[in-house]
Amino acid sequence: MIKSDRNVILFFGNSNLSSTAKHRSDALKRLGSKVILYDPYLQSINKLSSRYVSYLNYLTGYSYLQKKMLLWINDILEKHDSDKIFFVWIDQGELFGENCINAFKKKNLTVMLYNNDDPTGKRDGNRFKMVIKSLKLYDLIVVVRESTKQDFINLKAKKVLRVFMSYDEVA
Repeated sequence: MIKSDRNVILFFGNSNLSSTAKHRSDALKRLGSKVILYDPYLQSINKLSSRYVSYLNYLTGYSYLQKKMLLWINDILEKHDSDKIFFVWIDQGELFGENCINAFKKKNLTVMLYNNDDPTGKRDGNRFKMVIKSLKLYDLIVVVRESTKQDFINLKAKKVLRVFMSYDEVA
């Protein structure tokens, strides 16, 4: 349980019931945190719904979504007292560019990235372009691979923590 005036975690991740991001959000709630889940995939659904548009965004590293994402984040931040926010948790992060992270930083918020994928690997092409460009802005980055940790350190990430793959015992 978080014992502080700052007791809200703004959690940005997939809200689908089968999503591991949703499982992580639910686990934080079970631990006593006040978690507010925002789903960036639902927010950008119009830009991702068409197979062709979705593929174009994937190929370009979601560059064309950034203005829309920034407006959405600013709307969210207007609804919350930043003095009540403990930190911002961004799960995966491929839709969040530098301007998006800077919007949180302007409110003096601690921003964490949790990524259990392989953003520096070759398999996903430009999918994680925004993550790579934003690494230096995150206060903490949590990864599950030692190679990803080292790659992120080499790319000037401030603080990178490697954890083991996990599961949600409830889900």
